Amino acid sequence: MVQAAQTAFTIAEDGDRDAVFNVQETLVARTPASPAVTITLLSDPQVRATGKVREISPAVDPASGSIRVKVAIPDTPPGMPLGAAVIGSVGAKPAKAILLPWQALTSSAGKPAVWVVDTATKAVTATPVEVLAYDSGTVVIAKGLDVGQSVVTAGGQLLSPGQTVETAGAAQ
Repeated sequence: MVQAAQTAFTIAEDGDRDAVFNVQETLVARTPASPAVTITLLSDPQVRATGKVREISPAVDPASGSIRVKVAIPDTPPGMPLGAAVIGSVGAKPAKAILLPWQALTSSAGKPAVWVVDTATKAVTATPVEVLAYDSGTVVIAKGLDVGQSVVTAGGQLLSPGQTVETAGAAQ
């Protein structure tokens, strides 16, 4: 017994399949135009296939902050049934970046910046940065900081240029 207008079953055409992924927006923007995607069956990593991006949604899902990407899998292996959970991976050129808590980010002249502490004088300076990506609780900085620099991660909204600070509760 089913209610009126309730789906009882769905018919799907057998053959080549699509893998559907929800991907972070920044990853989609920085990926080559048509990368080869390696598809691996979650339940059996020995079952693999290579796919090609077929469709990228033009809109960001407001609930997850991700973009839906469909990957066509020509010559789908028989061990990869319809509806199976899969893992998709794409090779990309590595990039150096610095991860900071989002509280470290401030604004200088309307552009992203962080407060950098001069180790000799303990004075702060608002340093412009280039943000590579925003993630849950973190911000990824692509340019503007060097390894080893001290950055203010809490209380930055109370600072002004040249103000001296003391480091508390963290290793330097």
